[in-house]
Amino acid sequence: MKTNDIVIRQSRMMSIFDSMDITENTKQDYLARLPRLIKFIERNGIDRDLLLSYKKSLRDDVTLGVSAKNKYLTTARIALRELYRQGKFAIDLSVGVKSFQQSNKHKVIGLNREEVEAICNYLQTLGNSLQNIRLKAIVALLLFQGLRQIEICRLDVEDIDLANSRIYIVGKGRTDREPIHIHPETHKVLTQYLRRSQVKYGPLFTHLNRQPHGNRLSTRGLRMIFQNLLELLNIHKTTHGTRHYFTTELIRHFQSDLATVAKFTRHSSLEMLNVYNDEILDKKKMNEVIKALPFKI
Repeated sequence: MKTNDIVIRQSRMMSIFDSMDITENTKQDYLARLPRLIKFIERNGIDRDLLLSYKKSLRDDVTLGVSAKNKYLTTARIALRELYRQGKFAIDLSVGVKSFQQSNKHKVIGLNREEVEAICNYLQTLGNSLQNIRLKAIVALLLFQGLRQIEICRLDVEDIDLANSRIYIVGKGRTDREPIHIHPETHKVLTQYLRRSQVKYGPLFTHLNRQPHGNRLSTRGLRMIFQNLLELLNIHKTTHGTRHYFTTELIRHFQSDLATVAKFTRHSSLEMLNVYNDEILDKKKMNEVIKALPFKI
């Protein structure tokens, strides 16, 4: 398959996904992981077992977790299938290779009630600068609405309907905006933020420093803002831990009524909510085990 070697080197590899019906964010995710495949092909060439060989190289990389390995493998599979669809390859090199086996247990450790109280107590001590009010608005959307980071960054001023206490968001894997009800604290801080920032249209949150003024806040920028807050409060969790907390608290409050919880968390299926629910039940059972074995050594 020497001719394919030449094809893949001469092709504009970074434009492979241009003709695919995918969102811009998905495309950027694929492009971020594509260079690894390109370098692998440059070193090893192309044969019928290209994807399997690439998978073995990912398996041997101890710096990557299973989730990251699967994302790189998925990108490679989609790129090879697209090259076949575009007529660059005579055969489909994307088939016949399974993904890495991954536990369905949720790896992220969410915030707990004490940590959330510490965050809220700290925010109440802050002044009314634009930076502080913006921080409160971001935290409210994370904690009280359970929004994903990308959902927050996609928000435009036009998506905020304070009169009807609603926010219109573009959910994960969706293209249409959907309305969600606003928590009273979220309503309060968003009102303050819009009044203080005087933003009338366009991105709700923009970079305040370094990036050109008016540029939409990126997910990386949002994570840095929230992680700085956690570090200040000596809380060793991740930004996604807010959504974990939001989901877990709703499952507890609605007594494992997952269908109701899904209306607020906007999970497309109950599978992930079952994982959260199992974690809660496992903790309860472990407490019973401790009571059954009350010994000390």
